Amino acid sequence: MKRLLKILLTLLLIPVALIAGVHFFIDPNDYKDEISAWVGKATGRQLTLRGDLGLSLFPWIGVEVREASLSQPAGFGDEPFARIQEVQARLKFLPLLRGRVELGEVLGTGVTLNLIRAPDGRANWEDLASGKPAAQPPLA
Repeated sequence: MKRLLKILLTLLLIPVALIAGVHFFIDPNDYKDEISAWVGKATGRQLTLRGDLGLSLFPWIGVEVREASLSQPAGFGDEPFARIQEVQARLKFLPLLRGRVELGEVLGTGVTLNLIRAPDGRANWEDLASGKPAAQPPLA
């Protein structure tokens, strides 16, 4: 019985120690530049992260972003496409165990979207919906 209790305690303490270690030793703010570069490569737009990033591991695996903005595609001006005061994105845990990433919920406050349609009919959100980076306009 003692052996079974020791095994159960060990199985419980290992995840708790891993969560504590990640929480105390990994600062998501160290990855701001990499995150911005990844978004730029995926969308063709610049992501600016002014505020702090937060990481949560229990009861949800999630990230919290404060004061962020996403630029317009080329040809739509300098005003950001989106500005966010705070957003929290949470992942579902069980699908991660199966090797899938599924978003559980996204909570946002202070979200401002500048949706624009150009005279030629193009919209500044179309490139995001297509899943491809924005095409660069021809040089005049």
